[in-house]
Order: sequence, then structure tokens, then C-alpha cells
Amino acid sequence: MVCWQRGWNHICRHQDLFTALDAVRLAIEHPHEIYADADNPDRECYYLFDTEIHGQTCTLKVVVEFKALSRFLGGSVVTAYQTYDVSPGKVKRGEKKIWP
Repeated sequence: MVCWQRGWNHICRHQDLFTALDAVRLAIEHPHEIYADADNPDRECYYLFDTEIHGQTCTLKVVVEFKALSRFLGGSVVTAYQTYDVSPGKVKRGEKKIWP
């Protein structure tokens, strides 16, 4: 997977994640759960639950896009953000669990 400048710029809008690249990487490499995105069939949502970022416990969500023609190359990070109202099994309505 790659994180192009466009994706990184979007992540950096969430100021707490600007210095939390390791947490974003961990969510991609070792997610607790992966869901198919509710709105975009080319995207998957990687969740890392009970993550500590700057002293706060949250869920980290990383959205990765897999274009149909370049899927073999891996995905590209669209955005990442912290959320406090998501837990295992309780994600955005319409997302379908695909892993584990």
C-alpha cells in the first residue's frame, strides 16, 4: 500500500494524526477488522480499536482505495481519522465486514 501526497495532506487535516504516522501504519499492517466501504466499492476501511494517540484512547479508521485496474499494485490511502463512537462490530451503517 502507498500513501501519496494527496492522501497524506488529507490525513494532516486531522491535526492529532499529523504526528501519528506509526498508528496509521499499524492500522494498515495489523488491523483488528476490515470492512468494505459503505459508499464506494473500490474502498476498504481498516479499523484499529482501542488505540492510544496523544494520550487519548480512540478507534483509528484508515480508508484505502483499490482501483479495479491496478488492484494488483495494492491500495492507496485516502484518509485516516480518529473516532470515538466506533467499536468492534459497531461501525458505519452499510459497511460489510470482510476480515477477519
